[in-house]
Amino acid sequence: MANILEFLRGVLTDPEAQEAYRADPEGYATRSGFADLTGEDVVEAIGMLRRSLPKPVADALAPFDDDDELPGARTGIDERDLDAALRMLDFAVGRADGAGAGVDEPSHADDDDDDEPEEHDEPIEVESELDFSPAATGTPPTPLAAVTISIDDLPSVAAFGESLTSIAVEARERFTDVLRQAEQDANTIRSDAHLEAGRMQSEAQADRESARQYLERTKVETDGVLARALQQADDARNQADELMAAVTAESEVTRAELAARRSEVRTAERELKERLSGIDSIFRTVLRDDDEDD
Repeated sequence: MANILEFLRGVLTDPEAQEAYRADPEGYATRSGFADLTGEDVVEAIGMLRRSLPKPVADALAPFDDDDELPGARTGIDERDLDAALRMLDFAVGRADGAGAGVDEPSHADDDDDDEPEEHDEPIEVESELDFSPAATGTPPTPLAAVTISIDDLPSVAAFGESLTSIAVEARERFTDVLRQAEQDANTIRSDAHLEAGRMQSEAQADRESARQYLERTKVETDGVLARALQQADDARNQADELMAAVTAESEVTRAELAARRSEVRTAERELKERLSGIDSIFRTVLRDDDEDD
């Protein structure tokens, strides 16, 4: 957070930094190592930075204590995080420039005379060099322009210490809130995952039971079909055997009847031959007797 505070302090209080920012806002932010800056980051950092800014600038940036007076800090549709951050920076730079950033008005007008720092005729040149990591930015760190601040603009040591203490307390509270919220979210995710895993396990168990029952029903039905097929085959074989036996028996009866009729026919033929032979003998006898009478 210290790096972004330094970056914002330069943009809000240094005319040269403001001029460079206005000339190329996105390029200036990217060169300074804040290509991934978001609108929420700008709002939070300016809210912390106001305590140590000159009073006119701090008063001009009062809307950053009330989100209702700010333009939208969230990323819109088809908008990058950096676009939202630059929108908030434009708003802050415009108000700081209108308040006369860099004026020699003390930031704490109600401080006691004993706490006021010793006056100097010449301003102190403070050159702040941001400590950016090349791995994070991809480019070497770019130093900010020198910031000219009058001693009268600096807060008292006690006020500055109180500001730092307040910033540290606020940061710790926010960090604690973030950790608490993260833990709650993690617990919720774990609970949801546990419920989802239980539901999926129950569904899988039900699917396995359904598959087992289906296989059992299929096996029973298959065994039934096979048993019926075997029974039908046995019945067909038995029927074939019975039919064959009946045909054989009928054939034997028919053969016996034919043999009996053939025997009867032969007997009748013999009797007929014998009768014909007797008739022939009678005719011969009659004819012979007639011949003898003549």
